Amino acid sequence: MGTPNYNELIIRERFNYKTTRTLSEEFTSDKNRIIFSSPFRRLQQKAQVFSLETNAAVRSRLTHTLEVATIGISLAEKIADKLVENNLITQDLVLPFIKIIENACLIHDIGNPPFGHFAENAIKEWFKKNWKKLFFKASKLNKSDLQEAPINKELILDFLHFDGNPQGLRIVCTLQDVPGNFINFGLNLTYSQIASIVKYSGSTSNVDPKNPLNKKAGYFFSEKEKIDKIKRTLNFTNRYPLTYIMEAADDISYCLSDIEDGFEKKILTPQYFFEKLKVEWEKYSDQPHTYDSYFAGKNKADFFKFKIEFTRALIEHAIETYIEKHDEVINGSLHELIDKSTDGGLLLKCLKTVSRKYLFRSSDAENNELAGHEIILGILNKYGALLKLEYTKFYDLVSSKDDLDKVLGSGLDLEWRLFNRLPEKYIEAYKFEFEKCRNEFSEESTFKQYEWFYRAHLIVDYISGMTDNYALETYKLLYGIKI
Repeated sequence: MGTPNYNELIIRERFNYKTTRTLSEEFTSDKNRIIFSSPFRRLQQKAQVFSLETNAAVRSRLTHTLEVATIGISLAEKIADKLVENNLITQDLVLPFIKIIENACLIHDIGNPPFGHFAENAIKEWFKKNWKKLFFKASKLNKSDLQEAPINKELILDFLHFDGNPQGLRIVCTLQDVPGNFINFGLNLTYSQIASIVKYSGSTSNVDPKNPLNKKAGYFFSEKEKIDKIKRTLNFTNRYPLTYIMEAADDISYCLSDIEDGFEKKILTPQYFFEKLKVEWEKYSDQPHTYDSYFAGKNKADFFKFKIEFTRALIEHAIETYIEKHDEVINGSLHELIDKSTDGGLLLKCLKTVSRKYLFRSSDAENNELAGHEIILGILNKYGALLKLEYTKFYDLVSSKDDLDKVLGSGLDLEWRLFNRLPEKYIEAYKFEFEKCRNEFSEESTFKQYEWFYRAHLIVDYISGMTDNYALETYKLLYGIKI
């Protein structure tokens, strides 16, 4: 592959492509599909920092997303103007360029599970501890014969490296399909739009903590075939260039917003915040007096001024980096737009440190995270009952939607009731993969591995799609705490 250009990177193609729309209209259609989807609406009851928050002035994932999109548009408009000035993009691609970035910002957190990173860790922890005993009980396969098998080498890594970013791709590429007519295209977004939210360049089998572009999974094995096709079509191998802008908008937005929420909840005061920020700055900077006028702040007005000026400075910094290092951006080899070695990047690092030390460690944040961790583990423990069933018995549960006789008197009363809580569209995704694997794998042992893999995804899809409130209510129901 040669160096890609924007004519190759910004295209209208979709998995299911039949249209007479203009290029710009295609990305408006993508926005409509995102905004009107149920996973997008559920962001209003998923926490940004403070789970189960009743104060509407404190940000949810939805309000955070809207703020990121606002900054993303500002970045995109100014970068697009610079690209035109430098003859790097044609005028007809400017509006599509901006729309892709806006949509990427709107969708960047759509795969986050309830209780955020604590839930991601709980899912990884649970599968690391339990997958082998459940899989071998379900499959009846010999452990010694499976050291080099798909379940060990690739499939299980989707859960051992579970993350909200690849789950978001799974939602838009697979799960959020046409109701009652599952065709395995999800929201059927344009290839360019999907590429814009592939934050890391490899799948779960390519995770390398030492490589900034692969320190987490970009996508699951379950979506690898689709992402590989998109990469070939758009002619990129590493990171899609417009993803850098979405990531910068997120970084600029969330640190300052989290601090502001800390004020709202009276965890921090502006004066305390500025004092601690100065302490962190003096640890790292060889020019400790650069921001003295900010560090003297004592009230919300001072913070508001700081927020505006700092946001503007970071936006300008990101724009300059995008243009000055355009060759690295277009090849997807640049680490990030906001370089941590610059004053702005260093201050952003200090802001993140202040948040971690004095906001995320507050009882308001930690108590709900501890509870959330146990809620996710508790739900997984109950749903493990479905993962230890032989596939024939599990598929009886799937078929029971149309033929109740398959489960009556089968001894699967508990499993049936657990199964009946699973969303129909996720079951349709499982059924699609079940039939595909049945046709593709003639060897029974291989089929069993893939079937169990997609069954595990079905359970995780259900749990990660929950809102914070729904996860809590589900936990209470499953453990008989509240009916």
